[in-house]
Amino acid sequence: MMKTIPLVLLMACAFLLGCDKDATAIQSIDPSYVCMPQNKVFDRKMLSVNIAGKTYYGCCENCIELLQNETDKYAYALDPITGEKVDKAKAFILEMRGNAIYFASEENARKFSEKYGLM
Repeated sequence: MMKTIPLVLLMACAFLLGCDKDATAIQSIDPSYVCMPQNKVFDRKMLSVNIAGKTYYGCCENCIELLQNETDKYAYALDPITGEKVDKAKAFILEMRGNAIYFASEENARKFSEKYGLM
C-alpha cells in the first residue's frame, strides 16, 4: 500500500529547504562588479563614472575613458531576447561564463535563463 504525504507537510518541507515560490527568482549582477566596455564580470568592484546622471563601471582608466568618449558604443547593449537597445546603467544583468549579458527587464533575463539552463 502506497502512503501519501499530506500537502501541508510537503509545503512545509519545501519552505524549509528554500523550495518556495521565490526559489525561481533570479538576481541581477551588481553592476559595480561589471566592466561595461569589456562586458566582463569580476570578483572586485570596478571604477565608476557618472555620465548624464547615470553610473557606469570599468575595470581601468582606459575603460572609463571609453565610456566617457564613446558612450553610445560602450554604455549600451542589445537585449538578446527582444533585440532592443539597453542602457547598461539600468539593465538587468546576468553572468554567463564570466560575461555580462544585459536585459531590458527581469522577465527577459528569466526567459534567457530558462532557455540556457542558468536557473
